[in-house]
Amino acid sequence: YYQVDGGAQHTYTGPFNVSGDARHTVTFWSVDQVGNEETVHSQAINIDATPPGLSASANPDLLCPPYGKMVSVSLSGKITDVLSGVDLGSGSYATVDSYGQVQPGGSFAISADGGYSFTIQLEARRNGHDKNGRAYTITLKARDQSGNRGSTSLIVTVPHDPR
Repeated sequence: YYQVDGGAQHTYTGPFNVSGDARHTVTFWSVDQVGNEETVHSQAINIDATPPGLSASANPDLLCPPYGKMVSVSLSGKITDVLSGVDLGSGSYATVDSYGQVQPGGSFAISADGGYSFTIQLEARRNGHDKNGRAYTITLKARDQSGNRGSTSLIVTVPHDPR
């Protein structure tokens, strides 16, 4: 016999499903032909199919004036995962600008509480004919202990100089 999460008792006839993101408990026991019942056993099963949540901010998020200088941009935020926890060694980022040029990328450290903060260098330059400005899209990724990958993106802009 078995029960999942203290629910209804079932007669075991073959494999069964345990589903849904949570920590589940399966209890099981057997009874022989003359009614002798064995001690109840239990097994915890953790199911985590939900990626971690990421928050991110950039400071500054506008790079101006657009004079071609390299600007330090601080990226910070928090990564959370309530089921299996954050894989603290999994932080990575990649940057692509609106001109299709690949920019800085790499890994970043995640603290025990899920927080992170690091600095990258971006060029405060845009093409002279570009009235919309140059947009850097920075994508941050991290995994939880179950291997689910979460991501978020933010944009840092080199605006058109209206002069």
